[in-house]
Amino acid sequence: MMRGGNHGAEAAGRSSALRAVFRMGIRIMVSAALLTWMLTRLDWPALWVSLRESQLVYLLLAFGVVHGVVLVSAWKWMLLVLPQEAANRRRTGMNYGYFLRLYYVGLFFNHFLPGSVGGDVVRIALLRKSTGWMLAAVSVFVERLTSGLALVAIVLAGGWMLEAVRPFLEIVLLLAGCLMLVVLLLWRLARDRNRETSQKLDGGGAAAPSGGRAGAGIRKRLRQGWQDALSVFRRYRAQKPGWWVQIALCSFAFQAGLVWINDLLFRAMGYRLPWLELLVFISLISALTMLPISVNGLGVREVSYLYFFQQLGVPQEIAVSVSLLFFLMVALSSLPGGLFWLKAAGRKRHEALEST
Repeated sequence: MMRGGNHGAEAAGRSSALRAVFRMGIRIMVSAALLTWMLTRLDWPALWVSLRESQLVYLLLAFGVVHGVVLVSAWKWMLLVLPQEAANRRRTGMNYGYFLRLYYVGLFFNHFLPGSVGGDVVRIALLRKSTGWMLAAVSVFVERLTSGLALVAIVLAGGWMLEAVRPFLEIVLLLAGCLMLVVLLLWRLARDRNRETSQKLDGGGAAAPSGGRAGAGIRKRLRQGWQDALSVFRRYRAQKPGWWVQIALCSFAFQAGLVWINDLLFRAMGYRLPWLELLVFISLISALTMLPISVNGLGVREVSYLYFFQQLGVPQEIAVSVSLLFFLMVALSSLPGGLFWLKAAGRKRHEALEST
């Protein structure tokens, strides 16, 4: 029986790995196809001229704003964790600098790992050493969720006024509906005591059948994890309105920061675009790159820049240049995260050698 169970688990693991490889292969093909299509349409001499003649002062300002966005995001993440761990704040050393370092590490891995959530997994793995898995996972999830809600709100508020955005409103409305459904479900569950759910996860309180110790153990862990997650959501729900206002302001400031970065990059290329159009277009492009159809948004982002900013009279070469500069600046800004991670890994190896 044990061998059969092991073979079944191995088969399931292989099947899951194959599906993951297949999905990644599809993403790579989509990114490659979009980038190839875009690159064949560009006037390369004009592209190099636009990059060479860009104004350095605006590029430096944009680079600074990227770090400002990281500062705001790390602050919001700290707000999401500290109400849960206020009593342990001094003992664990979880100050703002701690969250800032972890956020940079997550940004680094988000940029240099295939997929758009690799850095989030790294952040969860690092934070759980101080808070436990569940709080780490829920805080990152809510940080992402609130940023997504702010993004969708911006697109919906401004999209009705911009004709170029209207063909995409159905996608945005679907995304908004999914996000609101998640919020309402979690809000409702956080209000309940979750006794019925615990009983369902526990098999209705019935005794586990003979030979079902592994299944009973899994149900027990699922039940405990579910209760821990709801405990975190309940404490979020109990926060005062002022705390939620801070979370909302940080979420909108994050989106506004992305727009400001792009505004500075367009100015570096000699173009000044209307703020409303820039706000809605950048927010919509961010929403499109969230779709799990490409590798880190590559291809989708560049083609989206080309499509939307042509509506404002921006040449293809300028739009693609701004897209590439934005990607490059965020990548360069994430490098401190790699240094923080290497430093922590070196310290861990040193401690392991001392212990032996």
